[in-house]
Amino acid sequence: MGFAFLTVQAQQGSAVKQFTLLPESITGVGFRNDIRETAAMFFYMYENLYNGGGVSIGDINNDGLPDIYFTSTLGSNKLYLNLGNFTFKDITEEAGVNGGDGIKTGVSMVDINQDGYLDIFICKSGFKDPNLRKKILYINNGNSTFTNRAAEYGLEESSFTMQAYFFDYDMDGDKDVYFVNHPFDFSKSMTVQATTVNGKEVYIQDTNTVYVSDRLFENRSGKFTDVTKKAGLINHTFGLSASIADFNGDGWPDIYTANDFNKPDYIYINNRNGSFTEKLTAYINHVSFSAMGSDISDFNNDGHEDIFVVDMAVEDPVRQKQLFAVNQNYDKFNLMLKFGLYYQYPRNTLQLNNGNGTYSEIANFAGTAETDWSWAPLFADFDNDGWKDLYVTNGLKRDITDWDYKVFVLDSIMNSMNRGKAVDLNTWLKSIPTVPVKNYFYHNNGTLKFDNYTDVWTDAPPSFSSGAAYADLDNDGDLDLVVNNVDGPAFMFKNNSRELAPASSNFLRFRFYKSPGSNNEIFGATVKLTNTKGEIQFQHYHPQRGFLSGMEHVLHFGTGRETSIAKVEIMFPNQKIIELSNVSTNREITLYESNAISKSSMAVKPKTIFKDISGAGKLRYTQKENDFIDFKREPLIPYKCSRKGPYYSRADVNGDGREDLFIGGAAGYEGKLMLQQCNRFLYRIETGSLCF
Repeated sequence: MGFAFLTVQAQQGSAVKQFTLLPESITGVGFRNDIRETAAMFFYMYENLYNGGGVSIGDINNDGLPDIYFTSTLGSNKLYLNLGNFTFKDITEEAGVNGGDGIKTGVSMVDINQDGYLDIFICKSGFKDPNLRKKILYINNGNSTFTNRAAEYGLEESSFTMQAYFFDYDMDGDKDVYFVNHPFDFSKSMTVQATTVNGKEVYIQDTNTVYVSDRLFENRSGKFTDVTKKAGLINHTFGLSASIADFNGDGWPDIYTANDFNKPDYIYINNRNGSFTEKLTAYINHVSFSAMGSDISDFNNDGHEDIFVVDMAVEDPVRQKQLFAVNQNYDKFNLMLKFGLYYQYPRNTLQLNNGNGTYSEIANFAGTAETDWSWAPLFADFDNDGWKDLYVTNGLKRDITDWDYKVFVLDSIMNSMNRGKAVDLNTWLKSIPTVPVKNYFYHNNGTLKFDNYTDVWTDAPPSFSSGAAYADLDNDGDLDLVVNNVDGPAFMFKNNSRELAPASSNFLRFRFYKSPGSNNEIFGATVKLTNTKGEIQFQHYHPQRGFLSGMEHVLHFGTGRETSIAKVEIMFPNQKIIELSNVSTNREITLYESNAISKSSMAVKPKTIFKDISGAGKLRYTQKENDFIDFKREPLIPYKCSRKGPYYSRADVNGDGREDLFIGGAAGYEGKLMLQQCNRFLYRIETGSLCF
């Protein structure tokens, strides 16, 4: 009856959109993450206060319907039981899972004790008192009630933690956990302490890692042990998210960490001996400066997983100038390079996997570089057409980087405080601009580019959105969406793909377990689909994604108009595989590692149409540029207009049947005419010596 009601209501209005935003009066979900600042806790005491909360989705009572858990920054967390037909019941208090005191951040659902029921793990941060940061592990009692047993499992740790990522790093068959942490002292976030070593200036790594460094805990027969130092993972970064993937193709899980402020992102490669080695620069040429949420997925269907990390770049040109990165400029950029902090740019980065161990950053080309103050990026096929789309949550409760506020208001407030004058907190807070913004829906058009479908797919209002998770909440075969909002009701999006276009929105879903009858769910399995046209899709299964959140415990593929998939290849973490042929769609399949067999890798070899011969002596040329720093004159321009690179033209200038090159010189430098001979450009002629 509830489902029919929703359909009728949609038909009575204008044309039905891809997503319908359902109100509390229909769903029963009334969660709000209201952040009420006090003298004891506001932004200038804890800079991550406005980051918001997470959301995790999973079936906590095994009735076949995904349930929803929200974290609240300063209030009570909420657990909603799915009753079907998009109706939910708040069972937080009877379940005993309100999260307690403190600032709650990320949430993960995982069956930690392998009893067949999903448990709930909650991270905390913010307060100086370590007792207010103790993590919570709610063990599912099997009757929709939970008991906090974090101390018993060795996980009642008090780092300043954003999110927990469960995965089997040592491949022993259980789930270990990686905590993304940050220091409490944000005054060090934008400063670099340096020294000279062997004539070279390097930054000094802070030796205090208590409650600071990211942490890796190994699962040893149900008891977790901190192995961070042994694993080589001690760091001092302001981490906000992580993603688990196999970057070097050896079958072992590696870690990508997205880090805010000065320190770059890291790629920790699993050495297969209990340790990791940081190798970002071996794979990636540059990263986001204020890296926030992250996701890894094969968005272009070539069998190789790509990386998307969000930042704070604004699409609107006026707002962009208002919120221009205060702490990033040309001199700061070069200083960071000098001290080994790598190439970092204040915008989103989309790293396209080239299939050869390298990545090309294409966010500007793809149309996804600027999405405002962003938090959760999620790749998922929202219209079931076979291509992964992209959703990005946005918004900060107060625009603390607004230039007018910083120059004309904050400066006066700080001067008053320095003179010992009391400042009214409410007056201060009201002086900071508050601008809700829309979240972004991007439709994947299959050409390495995304189209902005924000207003095409939804009528959702502007908001301050943080964590988000997708799941098929009504079991109709498409992915619905749940969003945790600051100072506003949570978004509950019903996906209408199956109703709008049933013939072109087919799907296939997978779950992974150790063996029939086993309760040991397996993270890290990969699935490759090959349709009748030879086109592929590839995904790996790790439910913790985006920002502070966890997805439904299932791998979802849209198959478009395909009603039968020619070949399905499943590889488990132990590198054993299952192959299925002519698989009918529109169903869910449970796969067991015990049924898998040993076989060669499923890795896809890159299909290249070009070969790099630049190092073979075919063309020996180095462009010389005059050194002019445009940013000293125009600090708001996005790039140096004076360094657009050399212009060149090709023609057979000497009539020998071979094409020659003319390469233009920069200001103050002559161009060069290079004549081709024996398939090499051997001769350089300065244009000053030419007569025409």
